[in-house]
Amino acid sequence: MKDTISLLVALQTLDSEAVQVAARKQSLPEKIRLLEETRQKQQGALDEAEEKLRGLTQRHRDQEEQLKRGVEGLKKAKQRLLDVKTNKEYQAILKEMEVIETLQGKVEDEIIALLEQVDHMKAAVKQHEIDLSAFLAVFAQEKQELEGQVQALDDNLARLKKKRQTLLEALPGDLVRRYETIREKRNGIAVISVWKEVCNGCHMNIPPQMYIELQRSQELRTCPNCHRIIYWRNEASVGES
Repeated sequence: MKDTISLLVALQTLDSEAVQVAARKQSLPEKIRLLEETRQKQQGALDEAEEKLRGLTQRHRDQEEQLKRGVEGLKKAKQRLLDVKTNKEYQAILKEMEVIETLQGKVEDEIIALLEQVDHMKAAVKQHEIDLSAFLAVFAQEKQELEGQVQALDDNLARLKKKRQTLLEALPGDLVRRYETIREKRNGIAVISVWKEVCNGCHMNIPPQMYIELQRSQELRTCPNCHRIIYWRNEASVGES
C-alpha cells in the first residue's frame, strides 16, 4: 500500500506541476500579442506620418505649379497691355492683373506655410523611424525569448505527460478513476498530506484514530471533510531537511 500511496503522491505532484506550467504558458501568447500590437502601432504611426508628408509635398508641388501659372498669366497680361486700343480694355487687363497678383500673394503665403509643415512632418517621420528602429531591435529579441519560453514549456508539458502516463499504468484502473473524479471536484487536488491530525486540503481535523492508522500506511484513507485521498507526511522532518 505504501507503494500505491507513493505513486498517487507522485501523480498529484506531476499534475500540480503541469497546472502551473500550463498557467505560465497561457500568459505568454498574450505577451507576444501585446508586443506585436505595439509594433503595429509604431509602424502605423510611421505610415501615417509618411502619408501626411506625401500629401503636404503634393500640395506644395500643386501650389508651385499654380504660382508658375500665375507668373505666366501676368506675363501674358503685360504683353496684351501693349496691344490695347481703348481705355476700357486697358482697365480690364489691369483688373485682371490685380486679381492674379492677389491670388499669387495668397499662393505664396500658402507655399511658405506648406514648407514649414513639410519640414515639421519630415522631422516627425524621422523620429518615428528612429523609434520604430529602436523598438524593432528589442521586439525581435523579446519575441524570440517569449517563443522560446513557449517551446520550453511545451517540452516540459510533454515530459510531464509522459511521466504521468507511466504512473497511470502502474496504478489500478478503478483507483485512477477515483483519483480523477476527486481531482475534478476538488480544484485539481485529489491527494493531500495530513500533519498533526489536520488535513492540508481543507485544514480541518481528522479523527485521532484515523490519524494513527494513516501513519501506518496500510490502506488508503479519505478525509472525512473534503473527501480527498490523504496520507501522512512528517512535516517536522521536512522542515529540518
